[in-house]
Amino acid sequence: MDQMYELGGRRFSLPPMVARQEKQLWKIVKPLLAHGSSVEASTLVSVLEESLTRVCAIVLVPEGMPQATKTPDAIDELEAWLEGAVSYADLGQVVADFFASG
Repeated sequence: MDQMYELGGRRFSLPPMVARQEKQLWKIVKPLLAHGSSVEASTLVSVLEESLTRVCAIVLVPEGMPQATKTPDAIDELEAWLEGAVSYADLGQVVADFFASG
């Protein structure tokens, strides 16, 4: 069963990642590899902190929205909403759970 979150009065699921999400997350992580093949954990954490709302907008799925229909425009809208409605502490927990789920 997907992890569920209530954030800013809305419900979201954290389903297993699909290829589209991998592609979108790769755009965030790829610049880290421009200068070598390995990345220190502290560097990765720093980049994720800078992109926290974007990462959450990519991996979270609003209740009632099929994951397959989550378009780039929907991600942009969700990112903007998250920035104004949800604390970084709550979003940080989402990212921690995402990486802990393997």
